[in-house]
Amino acid sequence: MATKGFLTGPELAKAKMRSIGGASRGRVNWDMAKDKAKAAGLTVSGFNKKFGPRMDGLRDICQSVDELCKLHGVEPNGIDAEWKTAIKQRADLVQEAADHYRNECDRKAEKHPEQKKEWAALKRAVGVALSNANSGCSKYGPKVN
Repeated sequence: MATKGFLTGPELAKAKMRSIGGASRGRVNWDMAKDKAKAAGLTVSGFNKKFGPRMDGLRDICQSVDELCKLHGVEPNGIDAEWKTAIKQRADLVQEAADHYRNECDRKAEKHPEQKKEWAALKRAVGVALSNANSGCSKYGPKVN
């Protein structure tokens, strides 16, 4: 169990394994939030299809553009339109999944008022994951929120 914002024991080990496995910070945060929600009694099985892999895809394309910029001495604001379009397309996919999950949290909270607080916490976790997804790509323009 996390104490005052720090991970301990099994949570820390699980986060490290996910990170070592190539998951983006946003995806690791999202997976941890789902674990916490599941432990609180929420049914989160429907939240496993799109969001994490899409955040990984956004991170991957931004890292590729970073490498190309360094290789060719190009500033982030100087990338060509094709790369900007590709990054925006990935960001749009992440945004679409985030919006869907937020709406689903609202729907589940209405359906299960006794778990409203837990669903609200999971909805906030979407925003936390997005802030991590944005951290490596914000210099290229599109921002998911």
